[in-house]
Amino acid sequence: MPLRSGAGAGRRRRADSVVSMTEARTTYTATDLTAAAHERFEVGLASARSAVSEHGLMIGHASQPGSLEPVTERNPARLDERLGQFAQGSDEDIARAVAAARASQPAWAQRTIDERIDVLEGVAGEVARRAGMLAAVLTLEVGKTRLESVGEVDESVELIRYYCGCAAAGFDLRLDGEPGTRNLSVMRPFGVFGVIVPFNFP
Repeated sequence: MPLRSGAGAGRRRRADSVVSMTEARTTYTATDLTAAAHERFEVGLASARSAVSEHGLMIGHASQPGSLEPVTERNPARLDERLGQFAQGSDEDIARAVAAARASQPAWAQRTIDERIDVLEGVAGEVARRAGMLAAVLTLEVGKTRLESVGEVDESVELIRYYCGCAAAGFDLRLDGEPGTRNLSVMRPFGVFGVIVPFNFP
């Protein structure tokens, strides 16, 4: 199962190219937004408010209804503003989602590092393209200030691109050992994980 493709020098050039894509963005330590960032947020806010209001469970690349009664979410800053109706998943829905992910994992594991980087770079690009709308969704759903919301989305893009650069540099490590020995640390895709993520940051 190839984890990397091409020569080491090629991988290093690939890492440099990923890092060079990173431009100045808003972070959670910022104290103000640029006029352009405010404009993107306003456009995103209008888009978020006009978006589809019913949301299913994403299982096997498709939106599906949940087995439980859906819940209605409202803007915590304006309780009269209905944001949408969201499906709730049961234990059976979770089992179906895990099974779908496990079924897809072998094909993902067969991809080279460069192929996986291409996928993740595409994700970063899509998040960046929709940054204004995604930041607006954060503000509408949890009441974040636009400064925090824009910073959170921009940092998510930076994190994805940063780890693409790490992957391009190579994960396999040669370890020190006794004379005459050859010790390598070789990483392999492990499989499906269930993660409970922090509620207040990416």
